[in-house]
Amino acid sequence: MSNHHSYLLFKGYRKAKISLLTALLAIGCTLPHTASARGKEFQTNTLTLNAGYGSMTGHLAGLTLDTSPYRKELSKGFCWDVSYQVRPIQHLGIAMTYTGFSSKGSHQEGSDHLYIHYTAPQASLYCIDEELFSLSIGGGIGGVIYRNNSLVFEKPRQANGATVGLHLAVNGTAKLSKSIGLNAKIQYFGAELYKMKVNYHGETTTVKLTDDHELILSRISALIGLSYHF
Repeated sequence: MSNHHSYLLFKGYRKAKISLLTALLAIGCTLPHTASARGKEFQTNTLTLNAGYGSMTGHLAGLTLDTSPYRKELSKGFCWDVSYQVRPIQHLGIAMTYTGFSSKGSHQEGSDHLYIHYTAPQASLYCIDEELFSLSIGGGIGGVIYRNNSLVFEKPRQANGATVGLHLAVNGTAKLSKSIGLNAKIQYFGAELYKMKVNYHGETTTVKLTDDHELILSRISALIGLSYHF
């Protein structure tokens, strides 16, 4: 057999092996983690509260100062989320979740205080569901509300807007007791605002955001918190 044919066989085998491993990982995330997990009792309701740090990944338009260092300062802030989940079957969770984000900054001529609120349904698959630890992957699509309470030369200026966003999250829970869990979550949130209303000097105007003047609300967040299982 020629070296060329051997290379093609090796390449095809490696590709098939990668595809098989990917398929096994996908199956492992939708089926019980172990055979002993089948049919076991599980708590169907979970109430969760998390808090942590978020970093926005896109361009921020509409601030009172349009410089890269100031946009970077406003892109990092405090975030939190609250969710209530019901599990109709062991490895599937259906939840309603709310996520908030806040950041602020100031300069000689003014200041900005950003708020981003996001509410969405969420579906989660449990990759691992053991007595003391669980790991799930979830996501959803929902509504976003943006607000910027700013000051320009000591005069209040408020910007508001709404859009649609999506999120993906990986959540791990370590059980401290039968009812209480310690959570750690990594979440990606994606959204873009296309227009907003700005109120300044008692006048309200609608500002359309273009490709050259984008307001990207997407961010990556790391959160920890507690959950109550019942």
